[in-house]
Amino acid sequence: MINNMIKLIDILLEIGEGSKYYNTEEIQQGKNVWFKINDPDFPIDNFWVAIQLGDKDDIVSQPSDNVTKPRFDLSKSVNAAAVSFGVVEGNQWLFPVLNKGYLFRIMGTVSRSIKSVLDNNKNIKYLLFVPAQKIKTTNKIKPNKSFKPEDNPPIQQDTETSDNGSQRENLYLAYIKKQNSGATQSKENNWNVITLK
Repeated sequence: MINNMIKLIDILLEIGEGSKYYNTEEIQQGKNVWFKINDPDFPIDNFWVAIQLGDKDDIVSQPSDNVTKPRFDLSKSVNAAAVSFGVVEGNQWLFPVLNKGYLFRIMGTVSRSIKSVLDNNKNIKYLLFVPAQKIKTTNKIKPNKSFKPEDNPPIQQDTETSDNGSQRENLYLAYIKKQNSGATQSKENNWNVITLK
């Protein structure tokens, strides 16, 4: 318990303003926006942040297994953004083992990507994501040829903040709440639901 508290305090101290992020390439696909991390300071070339827009009730009615890609009924109101990030392998989201130096900047990148989508979609009231426990780890990564290893930490130095469990989920929630003051969190059908103010 004390160990988890220390880790959470460390996480909150590292968050700051969430100003550290990786450069991304944005790709719009209908109501979906994909952000590919495209930065010489990041060792992986196939890491994505995906934000899919749709109706909250439509999204949370689907299983939160994070394996199949949701098919949203766009005739309904578009009031929610489902956020996923990691490496896509087949129809699965996977997450590489990374040290916390990378992880904090990934979270800054996720926050920045969400902000970009929210700025262009003022009607979004909910952010939805699958619990971290549902995402499997992977070492099936495509190396970034522009990566400068002499300036950055090694990729496989795991500090236990990049696991599939509550640490990653707590980090994500802390970043989102920091960037969206007044936001509240709940669970629906095993989805994490952030209600924006």
